[in-house]
Amino acid sequence: MEFRTAQYERILKIFGDPDERMPPSIFLWGLSATGKSYVLQKALAKANIVHSATISAAEIMCGSRPFLESIIKQITGANGLTKNYKFSELMILVESFRLFFEKHRNEKVVIVIKEAEKLRKEHSDILQFLLTFHEVIENSNLSIVLCSRLPNIKYNFVPRLTNPTETLVVHFPQYTKDEMTQIISNSNISNSESFRPFTDYIVKNNFYKCADLRKLNRLAKSLWAEVAPEIKEFDAGCVHPKLRQIMKRKEYFGTHIVSNRGPNCFVDDGLTQRSIDIPTGSKYLLIAAYLASTNPVSSDTRFFTPGRSGKKRKTDVLKQVNTLQNAKIFPFARLVAIYCAVFNANVGIKNYAQMNDALRIQLSTLCKAKHIQCIPNERMAGCRYRCLLDYDTIRKISESVNLNIDRYLYSRI
Repeated sequence: MEFRTAQYERILKIFGDPDERMPPSIFLWGLSATGKSYVLQKALAKANIVHSATISAAEIMCGSRPFLESIIKQITGANGLTKNYKFSELMILVESFRLFFEKHRNEKVVIVIKEAEKLRKEHSDILQFLLTFHEVIENSNLSIVLCSRLPNIKYNFVPRLTNPTETLVVHFPQYTKDEMTQIISNSNISNSESFRPFTDYIVKNNFYKCADLRKLNRLAKSLWAEVAPEIKEFDAGCVHPKLRQIMKRKEYFGTHIVSNRGPNCFVDDGLTQRSIDIPTGSKYLLIAAYLASTNPVSSDTRFFTPGRSGKKRKTDVLKQVNTLQNAKIFPFARLVAIYCAVFNANVGIKNYAQMNDALRIQLSTLCKAKHIQCIPNERMAGCRYRCLLDYDTIRKISESVNLNIDRYLYSRI
């Protein structure tokens, strides 16, 4: 529990002894990769709280009913509990927990909602209901834990979150450069004496570009795997000048951190491996989704129309980075058009008539795997989509099908 002992002890004190009542709501806030989920998981295990549910607020994009049913299933363990209910989703939640607490009186139940800031706008009614949920259920020892990147003052539309007597707030400050260096160096599996000064150099040179612990940890380990054979022959005190020459020669200054998806996008190695181990058709669908999220609509004719020369023009990439920080949403028709153009140019398509149904099935699978986000369109029938993968992952997927993704990226021309 490095550099998070105070927060860990505070949360344990809030949970209290097994026979004590918990506060109705707890608010954990801090930037991404500051240890909120890890510390909370350890505190739940230490407090021996068996009945707990963890869900991301982003899952509400699939609908409020699946979101609430996921909470019910994690707490009660009943898979088919809600299928016969015909009334509203909130009443399903109330009735399910009422039956649960009749069998488990005064037992502690914790509901953890990650990325709670996603409930601030369209789904504020669900957020306010969850915070008053304990008042509806009798004989309940229930606590709602909100994990957010924004402070509680940004939730001024919910008076309970800004009232210190009703909601206990725990802040997770950002790690300093020295703390990041120690955390990353302690995770070293090579047991090399040069890894600590190597990590110190990486963190100090990239901290102000990207202060995300997970990204810097990934960057340090990926670079160490490539430069370790060149630096293991000299002492740790000579790492800095030698490493500067190696990184300058290989052009590594900042290139592994910059991404078109912005500073908050991170995809771990497990997600990258799972993304690569998918059918070829799904790989091309992910590539098409990333191109639709990244490229402007005006560039589709240039890249995907047969007969176009694709002549490159000089552009200032730095000016385009700000406009490409966040992935854009796109309709299904545009995804199909880009998929057909890319797939036909590299593999060839014989039957276009039966493609829509097959693509919708693949798209549904990719949405469930959280590679693509499905966004309901209230004004029109149907949904719009957004790719959730970063450039590094898409590049590895495109390389597995012998496709140069940079050839179709507007930001790379």
